[in-house]
Amino acid sequence: MHSPCYRERYAQFLRTDFPRIPPLDGLEQVRALVALGRELTTVHLLESSVLDASDIGFPIAGENMVAPRYPKCVGPGERPPE
Repeated sequence: MHSPCYRERYAQFLRTDFPRIPPLDGLEQVRALVALGRELTTVHLLESSVLDASDIGFPIAGENMVAPRYPKCVGPGERPPE
């Protein structure tokens, strides 16, 4: 629904009504979209093997955990606690 192509094609309808999902062309298209959805879900849950080959990381040593009450917020003109 964010696609410029979709917005251009259905511009008249979007001005007067809610966005509509166009019908699919058959069972094979549904199955293909389901497979893509599953793949996207595994990436979002960080379970995908695609992520193993990625160069993306956090190159700082440590436990990679966010502790409660961290980071400490400071007001204007205050110094962060050490």
